[in-house]
Amino acid sequence: MATGRSGPLAESRADAFAPTERFYDLVARLSSDAVLRVVEPEPRLDASRCDQCGWCARVCPIGNIALEPYPLLGAHCIRCYRCLNGCPKEALDASWRFADPVIRLIYNRAFLRWFGDLRPGERLR
Repeated sequence: MATGRSGPLAESRADAFAPTERFYDLVARLSSDAVLRVVEPEPRLDASRCDQCGWCARVCPIGNIALEPYPLLGAHCIRCYRCLNGCPKEALDASWRFADPVIRLIYNRAFLRWFGDLRPGERLR
């Protein structure tokens, strides 16, 4: 369009949204909510540190935390970790033992090169 030539736009082609088995389709499947909920850890409460202030319930973007009397995470946690990162008493934590190796397996040197984030000769730390 910028050149002044007309033609079909990608979304107007019949095959534009046809399912394929290519790299970007795999990446989309791996970063789906269902996969992330299995791979990424759910925040866990340490009740001995919690003072029941309710801060975590107020900042949860989907209202998934109820106070009964301590915070209780529901089944729909989206793993945004706002509750974990902002708790004034650091009463929430998550175990990354399983998630770290999986994330490193997916987000590796080849992945970074495919997306242009890593230049030839550059190393991951």
